[in-house]
Amino acid sequence: MGLGRSWCYFLREWDIEAERRAGRPGLYVADAKIASVGIRCERWVTSHGTSLNICPDLTLFDLTSPAETLRWSRPALPTLGGQIVEHAQAARRYAELFGRVFNLQVSPPQPIEWEKLRDLP
Repeated sequence: MGLGRSWCYFLREWDIEAERRAGRPGLYVADAKIASVGIRCERWVTSHGTSLNICPDLTLFDLTSPAETLRWSRPALPTLGGQIVEHAQAARRYAELFGRVFNLQVSPPQPIEWEKLRDLP
């Protein structure tokens, strides 16, 4: 619940109300999935993660076909009336809201050098 709640707080800052749907992972605005929330358990290790579409260019999603999202559109923050937000700004704000929800002090993620990702095994 807390992972989704932190995204709900983030979206409310842009006057966007998101909600959970029974039987569907993630957060939705109307029938459009705006955020993903996931948990995986494997070999005694639990991983969790979230994502939010803040960029208006979602063409990379055309290269994937995750089973859960084939039936629903994937809007970005600007297409729902929010403003275009820089990734670094969004990451800082989300870290603050995540920390508030979980009563933690969270450091925002460091920028990724995309060129270095190509060299990973």
